[in-house]
Amino acid sequence: MWSEADTVSHLEPAKELVASGRFFAHGEPVVMRTPGYSWFLVPGVVFRQPVAVALVAQVLLGGAGLWLVFSLGGGYLGNFRAAAWAAWLLALEPVSIQYTSEVVTEALSAALVLLVFGLLVRYEQQGRPAWAAAAGAAMSAAAFVRPVLLVLLPFGLLAVLVAGLRNHRGRSVAVALALA
Repeated sequence: MWSEADTVSHLEPAKELVASGRFFAHGEPVVMRTPGYSWFLVPGVVFRQPVAVALVAQVLLGGAGLWLVFSLGGGYLGNFRAAAWAAWLLALEPVSIQYTSEVVTEALSAALVLLVFGLLVRYEQQGRPAWAAAAGAAMSAAAFVRPVLLVLLPFGLLAVLVAGLRNHRGRSVAVALALA
């Protein structure tokens, strides 16, 4: 299966973005969707193969997600055996496999959430404010794909605050981000 009913509601605005630069479908503004996934589909629309390009990109995102899970488990927790198990479990998880083969938002949003966590771990390890800013940008991108992910925002801000207080290097940035 490569398409769901949701596919059209993302594909039509992607076609309009390419044609006119507007987030419209059927001549009217799209107000019930965010534009993130439609922007993701734009390269496929440009090459006139939106489904094929989206599926290839989603498979690549799935691979990147496996690498991020392994990296988070191995690099942050220091347990490469557990990291390998986590990556294998994700690779064999049926729902993830299904959503990678459909033109829907799940594969992209999952990869973006893993990227947010990876960037927050980098910030916690290195204390460089640029990592926290990159995590914020990735969270913004994730929210443009799946607005429900905004519920993670307070947890991300708390992670930045705790990391900033722990390493003392990013304290002012962490406090400012947490207050924002």
